Amino acid sequence: MTELLSSQAVDFLSAVVLPALSILVALATLVFTLRWTGRTLTRSVTPQIECFLRVRESSQVFDLVIANFGLGTAYRVSFQLDVDEDDFDAHRVIMTQRAADIPFSVIEPGGQITNMFGVGPALLGTDPPLKPFTATVTYEWQPFWSRRRRVEQRQHDMDVRPFLGLVPEWKKDEVAAALKAELPKIAKAVGATQRPPVPADRKSSGLEFFRRIEGLMPELFAEMRADLKSFPMKREFIVMPKLAMYNAGQKQPLLYHYEDHEDLADKVGLLVNEGVVTDITYNNVDRYVMSETLVEYLAESAAEDPK
Repeated sequence: MTELLSSQAVDFLSAVVLPALSILVALATLVFTLRWTGRTLTRSVTPQIECFLRVRESSQVFDLVIANFGLGTAYRVSFQLDVDEDDFDAHRVIMTQRAADIPFSVIEPGGQITNMFGVGPALLGTDPPLKPFTATVTYEWQPFWSRRRRVEQRQHDMDVRPFLGLVPEWKKDEVAAALKAELPKIAKAVGATQRPPVPADRKSSGLEFFRRIEGLMPELFAEMRADLKSFPMKREFIVMPKLAMYNAGQKQPLLYHYEDHEDLADKVGLLVNEGVVTDITYNNVDRYVMSETLVEYLAESAAEDPK
């Protein structure tokens, strides 16, 4: 009887249980394979878009970067910044674009879009530093299972405060090598382009002369007059584009922008030719000094103007 039951049990196991187990194992393997394949294929076409602030190597320049760390391509990439405009102006943020009017066509895997954002001393050197802001990045990607692209939108919190106290990481011997290569040029430049002395002021320029000159450049004279009213001891000024950066050191000259005055270079050149402004440029920034005759005229005409 025991042998008969054992034989029946073996037949049952062989006929039912073992095939059922084999089917379950095959189904489990199939499901696992399909899910793994699906995840692998999805990962291979899915971009991973990140937006962050980065300090350029060996400098104090901050960049705003939109990078693709995924394996798929991102299409029609656009961004929008939600910022405090007054705070951005106070910290002299260079990046003026707040949104991408026309989306970027693609960011390939490993690719990135870099925008110059600002400089460390302006962003971090004041108390408080630049306020946190939000960057919203929108992009499309192509799933392998669909003919239509999917639209994704991600928000990124941007904050410069983690960079407080950090210094640029210079490559080994980079500074020494750069100085060694530039020393001959520096020596030649110092010897050839010394800062010119300020010549004696012309006293022959009378009231009628200044009135005629002011008639040619009323906006420039008005801005100079306002600056001297606010800073009566200043005489030096520089001329440069609005987006240019210049470290003037402790001595902060007056500043006039090409974008604010049409033909500004020609107007200042006329003042130089007439001897009421002296060109003291000694580097790549146009720098000048006002004569006392011009300062006296601006002060006297400001006193005569009831406004």
